[in-house]
Amino acid sequence: MFIYQFDFDEWPSTHEDDNTYIRAYNGSLFEIRSQYRNIFTEPRFELPDENLAQEVSSTKMYKISYKLNILQFVNEYIEQPDPEKPLQKQKFVNKHISLIDHCTASPELNLFISSALVHVLDFKWKEYAVKFHSIGCLMHFCYMGLLFVYIYEVYIKFNLENKLLMDIILCCGLLYPLFYEFYQLKRYGARVYFTDLNNFNDAAYVFAGITNLFSQ
Repeated sequence: MFIYQFDFDEWPSTHEDDNTYIRAYNGSLFEIRSQYRNIFTEPRFELPDENLAQEVSSTKMYKISYKLNILQFVNEYIEQPDPEKPLQKQKFVNKHISLIDHCTASPELNLFISSALVHVLDFKWKEYAVKFHSIGCLMHFCYMGLLFVYIYEVYIKFNLENKLLMDIILCCGLLYPLFYEFYQLKRYGARVYFTDLNNFNDAAYVFAGITNLFSQ
């Protein structure tokens, strides 16, 4: 239902690469015919040169199948401004509507094996989530490592000479989660932010760490 297969004369029909690629498109559906190079920007996806077709004829070619997944349109997404209207700004469409929240609240577990949803989750994880969580995980491990050093130096060895410096370093380790919590508060608003109980845990983690350092 949410996957539309298409074939345009302007788009290549064969390629020597048989892998599957997922790309984002945030433009008009009526303009996608002319947006091939804006979607597939890598050099290996350049439009084939007909003059060189005979030179690569010995290379094994595969038929390309283009599919458009429109499931994301029922989720929150950003609508880009019209280039002809310079004063127009990008805006959020379906604001505060989460496709994942609706899917997890549904008793139909077969939703998570549907190709449309699997492609959306796979794209979001590879393009956004894996980078975001990798940075967050790295910052957390760095903070925990610094905390272990702090406890060892201050409470075990009773070395208070560099305590102030270590306090400042530990506070810097909490800046990333602190900025992220303020970002969520600003984007979703206080009403939505405080209705999620997990946000209380995140805020307590940050402010308890800062309070603990300067209360000693």
